[in-house]
Amino acid sequence: MYDKILIPLDGTLRAEQALQLVQRFFIDAELILLETTGNTTQPFPVYGAGVHGYIEPLPEAKKARNDEYVATVADSARTWANKVRGYSLIGPADIKIVEIAEEEDVDLIVMVTHGYDGLDRLLFGSVTQKVIRDAPCPVLAVRDGELPEHMLIALDGSEFAESILDPAFKLAKLLKIDVTLARVDMPKDDIAYSDLAGIREIDRELADVVLSTHNSRSEFYLDDVRKRYLESVAGIDLKIDYDVDYGDPAARLPAIAKFHNCDLIAMATHGRKGIDYWLKGSVTEKVMHKTDKAMLILHHEVEEEPAG
Repeated sequence: MYDKILIPLDGTLRAEQALQLVQRFFIDAELILLETTGNTTQPFPVYGAGVHGYIEPLPEAKKARNDEYVATVADSARTWANKVRGYSLIGPADIKIVEIAEEEDVDLIVMVTHGYDGLDRLLFGSVTQKVIRDAPCPVLAVRDGELPEHMLIALDGSEFAESILDPAFKLAKLLKIDVTLARVDMPKDDIAYSDLAGIREIDRELADVVLSTHNSRSEFYLDDVRKRYLESVAGIDLKIDYDVDYGDPAARLPAIAKFHNCDLIAMATHGRKGIDYWLKGSVTEKVMHKTDKAMLILHHEVEEEPAG
């Protein structure tokens, strides 16, 4: 189960809303609270020199305030939690969150995000996205502290995608929420979406047969996953169903979640960074940008294929 949970704080009531979720469903877990105090240096222009220098902005005063803040929140949490510890550290928030998660061997990171649209959401979500790319455990990003009631688990038939299943069903059992398994896929070795559209223009019935055949395989796969986890939720009042679609997963998954009234999307991510991110992109992060749902995300390491 989730025995050790890390909750990043930023001094706002919004971030503290994560404690409401934890208090309701993870009361027996050990809680680790973390507040960070930015970088220790800041740039300033050296006029006439055409260069920038750096100064120490004396972070000690802010860290002292953070120490007091974390202690206050921890004392409040101890009124209902069995074990609570707090950290107040200096450094970039995303780096420190990942470092503490690794050092403490935490089972889950719970973060609260605004869920704004457009640029505001992208700017706010930068810390969450960076944490997701490197976190050694699942990250539960909840929109404005709302409690989820129905989970969508995104799969594509691969072992990589299935790495989210165990942590997702752990959470579903704790929250006692229904689960919808979803697969959005059109394998290239079967037929491309553009080819299917072309066939439909010539022979609609043939196109329907091709799509039905593809969907049947996907449905068999999802039904197999469903049966695998039915026993694990026996005795708990939650249902498991599934849905199959085709097209762009980043576009279709939020639509499927909306159709099934899912307010939590669970996915595995490669956590791509740098040039690999720009070349291959991240379906998970695209989904984050297209949805206002909470997300449970697991960064799953995959060994790279040797070059040559």
